[in-house]
Amino acid sequence: MSYQPHAVAQDYLNFTGEDLPDGFTEPKLNALLRRASLTVDGYLPRGVAVDSDDLDIAETLRDATCAQAAWWVETADGDPSGAAGLYDSVSILDVTLSKRASSSDGSDDVRISPEAVGILHAAGLLTMIVSHR
Repeated sequence: MSYQPHAVAQDYLNFTGEDLPDGFTEPKLNALLRRASLTVDGYLPRGVAVDSDDLDIAETLRDATCAQAAWWVETADGDPSGAAGLYDSVSILDVTLSKRASSSDGSDDVRISPEAVGILHAAGLLTMIVSHR
């Protein structure tokens, strides 16, 4: 049984109201949305069964997935690993890494979309948010 992402490229375009992000093709955006779907699934509490046949829940998961992908596009150049958002500069020989300064709002982790978490929380799919460093 294959994994079905919560959103596809057209959903993303509808959600953002924009064209494909620079440097993206539809297949590349679909691949990012698949990763975003898996990330959104990871936000949900363990042991909680989500009925994706319920239209309200399906729409919530779709929107959270699109928000997550849009966050990666905006903050990490489309990199779901978050690595692109961690450093201002990187060198290979003689290894030089320049870590970005911490943000003032504490949202240093570019892998996690505050909007996606908010969408899930507003729908009652998240009951508690735990932050750790």
